[in-house]
Amino acid sequence: MLPALELSGPLEAVLDDLGARGMIQVLVEGGAGVAHDLHAAGLVDRYVLYLAPALFGGDDARPLFAGPGAATIGQVWRARSAR
Repeated sequence: MLPALELSGPLEAVLDDLGARGMIQVLVEGGAGVAHDLHAAGLVDRYVLYLAPALFGGDDARPLFAGPGAATIGQVWRARSAR
């Protein structure tokens, strides 16, 4: 197992750098803004969501994805459940 890396820059360049290091799977933990950017750029092959044993939601809670949502029903991303 490799140690965690903290990288910054354009997403495509970061992923190219990781690919050049021989990495074919990446776990990204970056919050709603990073999740939105990766999703909007079409750079996610699979989502794995973990539900913590404590929730602090509410009207003022940070969403799963930040940024604008789908403008039309045709733009909605449809997930399939992994079993």
